[in-house]
Amino acid sequence: MPEFLIRLNIGREMAWIEDSEINDYSIIVSATVLESFPKRFTNAILKTRKPFIIDPYTHIFGYNVPQLRDKRWFAKLMGHYGIDLIVSPDDTLIPLNQLLDPKKLPTDKLKSFVENVMDYQRNRIQSICDEISEFEEFESSSDTSSTLSPKYIISPYFYLGYDSDTWRQVNVHCINTAINLKQNGEKIFAVILIDKTILAMSEDIDKIISDYNIEGVDGYFIWVTDFDEKTSRLSELLAFRRLVEKLSKLKKPIYNMYGGLYSFLLHKYGLSGVCHSICYGEHKDPFMIGGMLANVRYYQPLIRSKIPFSRRYEIEKTLDLDKCDCKYCKELPDVSTDSFGKQMELCGKHFLRVRANEINEIEHTSGKVLSNMKAVYEQAKKLDRILAYDSFYDQLDSWNDAITYNM
Repeated sequence: MPEFLIRLNIGREMAWIEDSEINDYSIIVSATVLESFPKRFTNAILKTRKPFIIDPYTHIFGYNVPQLRDKRWFAKLMGHYGIDLIVSPDDTLIPLNQLLDPKKLPTDKLKSFVENVMDYQRNRIQSICDEISEFEEFESSSDTSSTLSPKYIISPYFYLGYDSDTWRQVNVHCINTAINLKQNGEKIFAVILIDKTILAMSEDIDKIISDYNIEGVDGYFIWVTDFDEKTSRLSELLAFRRLVEKLSKLKKPIYNMYGGLYSFLLHKYGLSGVCHSICYGEHKDPFMIGGMLANVRYYQPLIRSKIPFSRRYEIEKTLDLDKCDCKYCKELPDVSTDSFGKQMELCGKHFLRVRANEINEIEHTSGKVLSNMKAVYEQAKKLDRILAYDSFYDQLDSWNDAITYNM
C-alpha cells in the first residue's frame, strides 16, 4: 500500500489527525517549522507515537533568498548546522569553495556540515524535551527512545537547476559522507531536488540517477520544484512518471516530497509514498515559505479536487455530484459562516478520511479508481456546457491518460 506522510505546518493539525478516522501514516515536519514552534511540534510528535521524519531543508543555504534571512528559524538552523562557523558574519550562503576543494573533493567543512545536519535530525526532539520540563512524562515512558528516533535520516541536499553540475557533486559528496556516518539501524535517504524543466531532459535525469545510485543509500525523496499535478500538462505528468520508473529500477523506496493523488496512483510504477499537508501542500516552490490559507477549501471526493468551500453546493449541483455524508460533512451546515477555524477543521478531517479511503482503493482496486475518474470526467464535461468549472475536474482526464499511457 502506498504510504502517506502527513506534513505538519500548523500546530492544531495534529488534533485534527487524532480526531479523524485515519490510522496508517507517518509525520514529516521541516526543520524550519520545528524551529518556529519547537514545543508545539515536539509535543505533537510525541503524542501521536507515529514514525516521524525531519526534513532538514538545507537547500535554502545554497541559494540567495533575502526574504528568508529575517525568519526566526533561519539563524537557529545556521547555528544547529554549524553554518555560522563556515560563512562570514554578514553572509548566509555556503560558498562552494568551503565545501569542495580545487579538485572537487569534499572539505572537512562539508563533512562537519553533514555530521551536524544528521545529528540535528537524530537529537533535536530529545534536546527540546530536555529544555522543557513539562515533557518529563514523555521522557520517563518505557518506549521513549524509539519514539524520539526518526524513521529516516535525510542527507543534506541542494537544488539542481539547468546548470548545477557543481552542486550535484556537492550533493553526491554529502550522501557519501552521510553513509559513512550512518549509525546502527539508521536508514539514509537522499533528496533529488530538481527544477521542473529538467523533467524533460532525459540525459540529465539519467545522469542524476546514475550519480545518486550509491551503495548504502536506503531510499530517495523526489522534489520537483512547484510541480503541480493538477495543472500539469500530460507531457509533464508522463515525464514525472518516467523519472519514478527509472529511479525504481534501483530497488529502493521512493517518496514524493510534495505530491497528491496522481503520485499515489504512481505506486504501481514504483513510488512508495507521498508527502503532503491536510488539504494543501501538494506542490512547493523550494524557495518560498508559505503563509496561512486565505480561504477554506473543501475536497470533493468524486472530482478529487479541492474547491472553494463557499462554492461547494453550487459546483456539486451543477455537475450532479453526490454529497459526502461523513460525520464531518454533516456538521458543516450548522457551522456559522464566519467560523473560519471550525470550517477548516471539519474540511480537514473530511479530507483525511477521503484520502485514507483513496489510498486503500488504489492498493486494492486501482483499475476501478481510474475507470471511476474517467466516468466522472465525462459526466462533468457534459453538464458543464460553458466550461465554467473545468479547472476543478480536468485533471481526472490527464491523470487517467498519464497512468494508462503505454510508454
